[in-house]
Amino acid sequence: MKTIFFLILIISVALVFDVLLAPFGSGIIPPLAIIAVCYWFWRFMFAQRLLLALGMGLLFDIIGFLSMGVHLLIFIIMACACELMKNFFSNNESRAVIALNIVTLMIMFQLLMPLVSFLNAFAAHFI
Repeated sequence: MKTIFFLILIISVALVFDVLLAPFGSGIIPPLAIIAVCYWFWRFMFAQRLLLALGMGLLFDIIGFLSMGVHLLIFIIMACACELMKNFFSNNESRAVIALNIVTLMIMFQLLMPLVSFLNAFAAHFI
């Protein structure tokens, strides 16, 4: 139930952001939604995290301007990386550790976005 509520909340925030920025150009992913996804990655179990990654990846692929599947792949990689970080910091649930991991996931998102986009464009040349 908690997963469905957060999924609906993120979808509504992303769609409202997309509607508000429609005059300036569509396809801009809201940073607040990315931060919320990173935070909920930390709070959910692995199966819920993968479902959240699948839902948000598909949503951001639909409203985004990149090729289909780029956000989906990035969110799945981030979900697996969050599981590794959670196993590494399993004994410490302080706010500082959570904030550090959310920042790490945000940096990972920003670094993976151009890399996966380039690899997608590079692979499209050979198909």
